[in-house]
Amino acid sequence: MVSDTSDTGAGTEPLADAGARRAAVDPAQNVVLEASAGTGKTRVLVERYVNLLRAGVEPDHILARDREIVETREHNKWLFRPPGGETYEEVARRAGAWYATLDRDTVVTAHGGTARASAST
Repeated sequence: MVSDTSDTGAGTEPLADAGARRAAVDPAQNVVLEASAGTGKTRVLVERYVNLLRAGVEPDHILARDREIVETREHNKWLFRPPGGETYEEVARRAGAWYATLDRDTVVTAHGGTARASAST
């Protein structure tokens, strides 16, 4: 639940979006949180995460996506490198090198991203 202090700004007046903030941290609801810089998104997300854990949701069942990462990926999927991962371009090079070693008919099962990358080789 949203604490009393998060319903007010620096002064004592309630925030205009106090109801939306309460809804955003309610673990019974799915939400998309979009707001300008400096509006308290991180605070709301942390409070929501804590409330989800208190409600018994396992951490690996909580999905949070960073808009900047999503937008970067959409902007240039071939050069986007997810944290700890490879770009499609790198996958295509690696898969292409492996495909070049095949000397007989072969059945390959590939994840969609790998299949898209290998189709370009």
